[in-house]
Amino acid sequence: MHDCLHYGSFREYRIWGGRVVRTAYGINRRDEYGRSYSAPDPSAAGPTRNLGVVMEGAGDREARKIARAAVVRCGVQEPEHPVDRIAYRDAVGLLDEEDRERLADPRFLVGLHKTGAASLLVAMRGYERAVGLRYAAFLAETGGDQADELHAAS
Repeated sequence: MHDCLHYGSFREYRIWGGRVVRTAYGINRRDEYGRSYSAPDPSAAGPTRNLGVVMEGAGDREARKIARAAVVRCGVQEPEHPVDRIAYRDAVGLLDEEDRERLADPRFLVGLHKTGAASLLVAMRGYERAVGLRYAAFLAETGGDQADELHAAS
């Protein structure tokens, strides 16, 4: 979804030093070397200030909303198996604190390395920390009690 937002949005090119350089991709400005002006968040950051993370978080939240509507409409039930249940909850935007704790618990991954599920869960945990939780913190800090309205406006 994030890449679709970029693809369908504003792009700007300039000539610098005799070569064509993309200076904007979506709404994220770039320097002559293609580096984003939106600095990476410090490792201990809570709410993000990185435009790429905000766009990724907003796009992902919308994609999850669409997936949730589809599973409700089609009557898809939440799976019983713990790994499948977390993947389902992630896909439809229903991860809760208990799920996040389970993802952070190395004991949960025991025995899953042979199936490939461990790699999926580790990636899911990293994405949730780097994007999902930081975007939610950004919305809460910036939008306060109107965080949902702020997201809807994005």
